[in-house]
Amino acid sequence: MAESSADDAELRHACAQAVASSGARGEEVSSSIRVAKGRGIFEKLGRLAKPRVLALTGK
Repeated sequence: MAESSADDAELRHACAQAVASSGARGEEVSSSIRVAKGRGIFEKLGRLAKPRVLALTGK
């Protein structure tokens, strides 16, 4: 079975590094999820939007 993106340790580590480099001190990544938003008619043509990452942080 495929591993869900919510359990991806590499993704969580990358998000933690990005949060730390942005200047947020004491913030910890509690959850990170890969998302991709469709672009209406372009989705049917095979052109999807760039994948994004949502990261929830807390002190």
